[in-house]
Parts: sequence; C-alpha cells; structure tokens
Amino acid sequence: MKQFFFTFSAIILVIFLVAFLFRVQSSNTVNGQPVTVPELEAYADECANQVASEFADKYQITSYGQDFWKSTYHGEQPIQALYEQAVVSLIRHHVIEEAAVSLNLIEKHSFKEEQQEWKQTGSNVSLGQYLAAQEAQLSDRIKKAWLQETPPNKQQLANAFDRLEDKYKQTDYEVSAIEIPGFKGTLAELQKIAQKIPPKLDASAAESWWQQQLPRQMVTLLSLKSSEFQKDDLYRQAAGAFLSGQKTGTVVAGDQKQQFFYIVQVKGGQLLTVEEAPKLAENQYINDLFEERIAEGQEKAKVSLSKKIAASFRTSYQNKN
Repeated sequence: MKQFFFTFSAIILVIFLVAFLFRVQSSNTVNGQPVTVPELEAYADECANQVASEFADKYQITSYGQDFWKSTYHGEQPIQALYEQAVVSLIRHHVIEEAAVSLNLIEKHSFKEEQQEWKQTGSNVSLGQYLAAQEAQLSDRIKKAWLQETPPNKQQLANAFDRLEDKYKQTDYEVSAIEIPGFKGTLAELQKIAQKIPPKLDASAAESWWQQQLPRQMVTLLSLKSSEFQKDDLYRQAAGAFLSGQKTGTVVAGDQKQQFFYIVQVKGGQLLTVEEAPKLAENQYINDLFEERIAEGQEKAKVSLSKKIAASFRTSYQNKN
C-alpha cells in the first residue's frame, strides 16, 4: 500500500511538472510558437538605431552615452520602446513565415533552427541582419506566389498606379540651370533680365551671359542628370526633381532664401502612364496586397508574452549594451 502511494504520488508530481512547464512555455508565444529573450534581442538589434533616433529627435539628445538604454526621458524609457518595437518585428516575422508555409514555399522553422542556419553561414552579419535578409527574400517569394494566385485586373492596376508617387513614374531627365544664390533683388527683376537673353545659347554661353548681366553676383551652371545621381547626393536629387518640372527659359525661386534658378534646358522627366509602365503598377499592386495581408495577420496574431519575459529582455539588453 505504501509503495502504491509513493508510485501514485510520483505520477501526480510528474503530471504537475509537465503541466507547469507547459504553462510556462506557452505563456510566451506568438501563434503558439515559443518566444525567447535571445529572439527578442535579435530583433531589437535591428530596431535599436531607429528607436534611439526617435528619442534623440523628440528630446534633443545630442549624445547617447553608455547609460542610454537605462535612462528615462520625461517618463519614457528607450528600453521599453525598444522592447515594443522588437515584439512588432517578431510578430511580423512569424506572420510572414506562416504565409510562406501555407504556400508550401518553406517548412516551419524554430528560432533555434534559424540560429543554427545563421551560424553555419559563417557570415559576419549579425543574427538580426541575417533574419532581416531572410525575411526580405521570403517576402519576395510570397509576393510572386500571391501575384500568380490573384493577378490584378485593369482597374486594380490603374488604382495601384495612381498610388505611386510621381518620382517613380518619371522618366530619366537632364536639366541645365543657372543658379543665382544670394540675389538681393526680386524674382520679377530676374524675369525681366531673362527676357533679354539671346536665343539658342548653350548652357555654358548662358552662364557667361548671366554673369555679364550680374557682374557682382556669383552664378553657377548646374547640370543634373537623374541617371547619374548618387544615393547620398540628396541636394542634387531634390534640386533635379524640382527643376525638371520647370519650363525652359523661366526663372524660379529655390527653397532657400534669395536663391533663384534660370532654366536653360530640360530634357525628359515626363510622367509615364499605366499603359507605358504596367510593371510599375503591378509591383505597387502586389506590394500593397502583401502589406495588407501581413498587417491583417499581425492584427489577428495570438500573442501571449508575460511581464517576466519583458523584464528579462530589458535587463539582458541593458547589461549587453
């Protein structure tokens, strides 16, 4: 009888432990998949610069310092904002992966398996960067599959094309313009001068002519080609986008005080139509469809994260950074 009692007690204990461990594990899940602190940290690493930048802009922070993630600014904690953003990124990753699994593009991967795959690559990129790259590649495959499943009709293509910003519809352009910075007079005065310019002057000759008209004023010839812009040359990109929409032979005011431009010549820069660029419309359509479905999946996701894992994340991330 005593032996039966001990055996029965042992069985009860095992059942209790299994139930307890299952409860602990299932208390930190996204759509039933376990979530761990290291996983949250991987996504946090990719969100850290964005969160820090937002706090810097909001609270005029000029130097982060070693204790940035331990600090509080007017009641707001960067580490809490980082945790929340990491959770959003993690949920999105799970939803995208589930979409790929439903399309039979991949098999379901656990975070440990993703970690192992990352290590096997031997790459210098961080785990967060690796996961972001994998997610981008998977997103492209999903879009391709969904596009085949639900191709757009003409009206959907037209609507998608209308949502595109003009800068994406614009053809390559070349602009020649005379910049007149720091001019003390008015736009009307420059427009009067422009009416006297000899016809058919090339850009170089036009620069010389304007310099003669304004001997005490520095003038500069700008030659802007959209196909030659560097990604980080934001000034030339902005100037080109503005000037390419102006008429040849006119003088326009710039966005800086006392800055003016005489437009020598504009080539290209027309806006394409949906008939001329159906691929642009198709890309916009599937990008919109993808974001709509993923956002819906994120809203419907069953997320169960305890206060304990949030606290553990904060402590761990603060200690590492």
